[in-house]
Order: sequence, then C-alpha cells, then structure tokens
Amino acid sequence: MRLKPSVVVLVLLCLFFVSLDIAAQKTVKGRVFDLENSTPVPFASVAVKGKTTGTTTDFEGNFSLTLPDGADSLLVAFMGYQSKAISTKKYEVGSSLEIYLKPSQQQLREVVIRAGENPAWAIMRKVIGSKDARNAEKLGAYEYEAYHKVEVDIDNISDKFKKRKSVQKIIAKIEQLEKLKGEDGKALIPMFISESVARHYHRLDPNRSKQQVLRTNIKGVGMKDDSFVAQFTGTGFQMPNFYKNWMPLLRKDFMSPIADGWRGSYDYYLADTTNVGLHPCFEIDFEPKNKYDLAFTGRMYIDTLSFALVSIDATVSKGANINFVEKVRIQQEYEVVGDSAWMPEKSRLLIDVAEFSANTAGGLIKLSSSLKDIVVNKPRPTEFFDVNLEMTEGFNQKNTEDEAQFWTNARQDSLTREEKLAYSLIDSIGNIPSVRRTTNVINFFLRDGHIPVANGLELGSMFYSYAFNNIEGNRLRLSMRTNKFFSNRLFLSGYVAYGTLDKVWKGGGELNYVLSRKPLTVLGVRANYDLDQVAQRQEDLAEFPILANFTRIGRLRGGAFYQNEDYVFVQRDVARDFQQTVGVRFRTFAPAFPFAFRRTDVSAGFPPLQENYQTTEFVFETRYQPGRVPSRKLVGGRVRKRNNDSPFVTFKYVFGAKDLLGSDFQYHKFQLELTHSVRLGVLGRTNYVFNAGYTPSRLPMPLLFPHLGNETVLYLKNAYNMMNVFEFVSDHYVSLAMQHNFEGLLFNRLPLIQKLKLRMFATGKVLVGGLNERNQELIPLRNRDGVLLKDFRSLNDRPYVELGYGVQNIFKVLRVEFIHRVTHLDSPRAKHFGVRLSAYFSL
Repeated sequence: MRLKPSVVVLVLLCLFFVSLDIAAQKTVKGRVFDLENSTPVPFASVAVKGKTTGTTTDFEGNFSLTLPDGADSLLVAFMGYQSKAISTKKYEVGSSLEIYLKPSQQQLREVVIRAGENPAWAIMRKVIGSKDARNAEKLGAYEYEAYHKVEVDIDNISDKFKKRKSVQKIIAKIEQLEKLKGEDGKALIPMFISESVARHYHRLDPNRSKQQVLRTNIKGVGMKDDSFVAQFTGTGFQMPNFYKNWMPLLRKDFMSPIADGWRGSYDYYLADTTNVGLHPCFEIDFEPKNKYDLAFTGRMYIDTLSFALVSIDATVSKGANINFVEKVRIQQEYEVVGDSAWMPEKSRLLIDVAEFSANTAGGLIKLSSSLKDIVVNKPRPTEFFDVNLEMTEGFNQKNTEDEAQFWTNARQDSLTREEKLAYSLIDSIGNIPSVRRTTNVINFFLRDGHIPVANGLELGSMFYSYAFNNIEGNRLRLSMRTNKFFSNRLFLSGYVAYGTLDKVWKGGGELNYVLSRKPLTVLGVRANYDLDQVAQRQEDLAEFPILANFTRIGRLRGGAFYQNEDYVFVQRDVARDFQQTVGVRFRTFAPAFPFAFRRTDVSAGFPPLQENYQTTEFVFETRYQPGRVPSRKLVGGRVRKRNNDSPFVTFKYVFGAKDLLGSDFQYHKFQLELTHSVRLGVLGRTNYVFNAGYTPSRLPMPLLFPHLGNETVLYLKNAYNMMNVFEFVSDHYVSLAMQHNFEGLLFNRLPLIQKLKLRMFATGKVLVGGLNERNQELIPLRNRDGVLLKDFRSLNDRPYVELGYGVQNIFKVLRVEFIHRVTHLDSPRAKHFGVRLSAYFSL
C-alpha cells in the first residue's frame, strides 16, 4: 500500500512540531540544603511554579526535573522550612543548582479530631509488632563496609571577629561562602574534618562485634596529634537505632518514636502516602506530648507492605532538657537486607551547639555514615572477634598517588562548591592568632593539662603544678612525659615536687613499653617518693587529675604519709573483654599524722608500738570489660563503647610476702568491684557500684579498708558524705552506692520551672562491714609520744546507711544534695543531716 503524499507531509509536520516542543523543554538538576547547617534536605517537594509538574529530593537532597514549555521558576518546600522560589531562566544545562531553605518553627499541621480512632495508630501498632523482625541487629550475623565522616564547624561568625586584622587575609573567602548561600546565608568555617573507611562485623550468638579501619583522612585546626582520633575512625561511631526503645545520645537516653511506649509519649498524624525509592510508604508526622522531654519531632516513612521504617527525619528541639545544644537532628534511610530485616544504609547526625554568650560563635558537629557491600547471615568464627578494633597497615598513610582518587570514590557524593571552598580555609584559619590560642586551650584540656614543648615531649599535667596544704605548705611540681611522636612503643614520664613547709623533695618516674599489640601487652616500671593519703590515694584518682590535685589542697584529713614505691608489672589482654595485670610492688609507710600500731608478736604480752613499716606485694588484677574499646590511656585504659550497658567487673588479689625485701607482714587481700548503669524506661536511669573487700590477715589500719568520710561542704562521689573522716575501718565489707537520675521526669511537668531545665536525682549508700578482735587489738589509744590517736571504730556488721536527694543542673553547672544519715547515729560527732555542693557539668 502506498501512502498519499499528503499523509507523509502531515506525519513529518507532526514530528517536527513535537521535536520543537521537546527542544523547548530542559531538565534541571540540583540539591537542596539547610541554610543554617548546610546538610541536605531529603524528601523536599520541588515543583514547577504554577504547574502540576514536580518531584521530591532523595536522601542526599538531589533532584532532577524536566520543565515544561514556558516554565521559568521552581517552588521548593518541606515541613519545618520556609518555602522558596527559584528562577531557572539563567540555568545552564549540565550544571547543578544549590538551593538553601531557611528553617522555620517545626510544628505538626493542625489535626481535627473526629469520632473514631486516629488512623496513624493502626499503622503504629503494626510497626511495633514487626520491630524485632525488621531490626537488623537481630540478624544472626552481618557485615558491611562503611564510609564515616565527621565535621566540626563554627557558625554565626560575628562582625567583630571579621573586622580583626588577622582575619582580613581570609575575609574574601568567608564572604564568598555567605554569597553562595544567598541573602540570609552564614558561613560555616570548618575546624575539623575526619573521613574513614572501615569494615564492620557483627555476630549475634555469641554477641560479638569488630571493626577493621581501612583508611583515615584527618585534617583540623590545631591538630598536632591523634589524641582523640579513635572517636572519629569508627571506634564507638554508631548511629542511633530507632528500633530500640531508648537511644543513647549525648550521654542521655532519647525515646524512639517507634518505642513500645509510643502512644503515651508521642502524638502522630497520618499525613499522606508517597513513594520513597521503590517503596510505597505511609507518611507519618510525630511530636512529643511534652516538648521538654528527651524525644523527637519529625516525619517518618513506613513501608505499606512490611510496616518497616524506610526513612526518618527526626529533630530534638531547643526546648528539650539539654544544655548547650540548640538542636539535634537525625536522618536515616533504610533498605531491606536478608529476608525481612532493614538496615540504615545512609545516616546523618547533626548537633547544633549553642553560643555560650552573645559575642561568641556557635558550633556544628556533623556526622554521616553510608554502607555498602552488606553481607548477612554468614557468621565469622568466634575467634575472629578476639580483637574488636583493628587498624590495617597503612590506614593513615598520606600523600600517596592514589589518595585523592581513593577518597573521591569513597564519598557517596562529590563535594559541593561550598564544601570545597570551606575545606580550603582550614590551614588559613589555623594561622589566625586568636584561633590558634583557642585551639591550644581546647587541646590543653583534651590532653588532661599537658602542653607540647618539643616533638614527642609534653609538659604537665599542669593541673598538678601547684597545691597548698597544712603539711607541705606551697607544693610546687614540674612534670613531663613523652608521646607517640617520641616512640610508638616506649612511653616515659617523670616529675619532681617540693614543699616549702616540710622542705622535702619528692619525685618519680614511670616507663611503659609495648611488648605486643596483638594482643596488647605492656611492661611497666614505676618508682616514686611522695606524700599520699591513706583514704585518698592518688592511684585511685589518676583518671581525674583536677580532683586528684584538689585532695592535696587545704587540711589533709585522709591520713597523710610519706611513701616510697617501686612497682613492676605486666598488663595483657588475655581474651576478649578480659584484661590481666600481674605485678610486684614494694612500699614504705612513714605517717605524717599521729599513728601507731602494736606489733603482731603478742607472745610476750603487750609488744612495743611501731609507726613505720614496709611491704612487698604480689598483685593480681582481672578486669572484665565487655563492649569496651581502647582509650588514649595506654595502661588500664578502656572506655565504654556507645550503646553498651554491660557491667564492668574488677577482681583484685594481693599477697603480702613477709621478710621479702624487708617486708613486715604476710597477708591476703581480696577486692571486687562491679559498676553498672540501667535504664528504667520513662523513670530515668540508675547507676550503681557494688564493692566488697576481705582480708583474713592481722594488719595495721592503713593496710585494712578505711572507709572514706567527708567533713567538707563539697560532695565527694566515692565518699560517705555524712561519715566523719576515719570514723570506720573494716577488714571485711560489702557496699552498694546508687544514684537514680530522673532527668526531667518531674520538673519537665511543672510549668513554672520547666524552662530552667532542672533535674532531680536520688541517692543511697549502704555499707556493711566489721573488724575482728585480732585487728582491733593492734590499735592503741596513744602513740609512743603519748599523743591520743584517732578512735577508729568498727561497724560491727551493722549497716551504715545514708540517703540523699537533690537537684542538679542549677545554672547548668551546680549540684545540691540533701543527705540524711540513717544509722549509727550514736557515734561520736555523728551528723544526722547535711547539704553538699559540687560543680556539675553535663549536656
């Protein structure tokens, strides 16, 4: 069949006009960001203004939209932001728009209550019912490769700061950053950036986890070493899991919007149904019933078939009972893995740190994580997890040929113009004198008061430099230590001190040598001569240098004595979660307070009194530390891994060998300590410490267990604050100390004071112990000079109890506790009630 010429012409004309229409269209691509913190805005609506054509951004804020003929502007909108119109007249095909939305007060849309059940509740019940099946942490095993990024920025740069002469060199770049973000834009100046790639492994039975750090890239203002790199290279880096009822964040517990108690704590609104990727979803908005509670406001997308969490955008507002934080925002996007579990493939966490005063800048901490190469239900052998953190060879290599290409491939998205410009500022900012001074101060506290003075050498801790007390007068101390730049195996430290009143020189030194990294094995040697206190030994306060030095100030009430110590030990990680220390220690004791004891040889009646003695001990200590990871401290250093609430147990046995190196006694001492923290739902969190000690041996008082009292107005955490100093001593005891933090459970519901963000707590301490007659016989009434000695009493196995309650977070820094002594009220000088104050700093 032949077509008529007229038909052919008609078809050609139609094709021509269609092609003209297509040519008139253009595709616009871009990304949508938050104006204040430059994080992507996922699921924002991007529509052609005045048309029905539109799309939504993906998790990274990306969108692509083909414009119809005549369209010249876009309208971008999302809950919690001001809508924004964007002209596309000057858009060049192939480029990418960067659109910044200004946050507004985030509120749920008005809900009209009608007869019948809230339609969101039926969906929520199915979400709660399927939580265990959807939670990836319930899988038998899973592993993945993760890209982690941490960025710390300064925001709200003041005009006063910009006018400084030293800032003029980079002012052009700062202004260029603000111009990129539009009329209301503020520059974010990066101070620290860390990128890492790590392989994560998990196994459910037995519960094990491991991280292999493959590569790190760290850059920051004032960064001179990796003192806190472990926080940013995968160690402890875990995004919140919304499938858990409570999510630890900022050392607090936030209630998930899909927690078992969802209905009593949150309001919900079924907003719409939409597609997230390939998943049809219910769009549900949520907010806490009480805005001061530790809970979230936001939007989540629930799969309509499996009722799994597909994506969530959750914010903790300024009204929540948190200090120094304007906002916390978590964004996650999930994908199904295995048969039914869902895993957050992409996560972002933003912490907006408030300005401390009107003329200071605020800060932003941005963490992001993306996963790939996910493998499920293929468990690794148990012995594979013996080392829970492993740094591969060359993990921190720099300036290699493939470095730039490696990080380009590792990043999920290429850097924006703002990021590229901001990153180039880091070195320039570090040269500004005021910034350099500030970073030096921050590093000073991060290093526990140490100051670098040469490559591999640090001065300090400066916290110990000066003290004044009734025995030494003015105590002056100079101390130094090496760091990893001196040697990554050998660590040295030493100090000298002098008292202007006692005119005695003190000093000491310590050597730690790493014999092996896998498993970690350390040989240590320590020798010193110094003033110490029986009831407040410096070795027990080593991790708190400010507090340790505070105990040397004023009148020394803890039984001061001069001590010479020599200690040799080996510490080794003998198994996963277990650490063993074995050592030999020689000590002398010369009291600086009235003290004496009767010699143990009683065959000749009353033996002569003795004041000084010396001991040689063999020390065996075992620590059980589930879920801990190495800290900066080489010897004994472990920190609790985030999201881990397992108990921490320490068992210690000491054998005193008589006549060895002149030792005066043979004895056995046993001690056990267990610390634990338990979440009690909406009621808050309880922290408790259980201790027990026992010695069957006959020993003078300092070698027994003197219980620490406190006669000052300052609160001491490890003391019995209504007990007098040296009021009781035991050779066997058990104790339990508990503190329950209600957070804002009570005060958040009192309208007149909820804005003060006060937090109520309750405490209780119980001690049961005693002193057998053989040890009581060693305590005389007077020493050899006839001076009346302290009357050390026995508890006689009758419980000592004190109960307290109080308020913390007063002006964000103060804690007040009211304490009642309940038992042993007949004891001389016993106080029935007291008030204790302390500085308190917490988010």
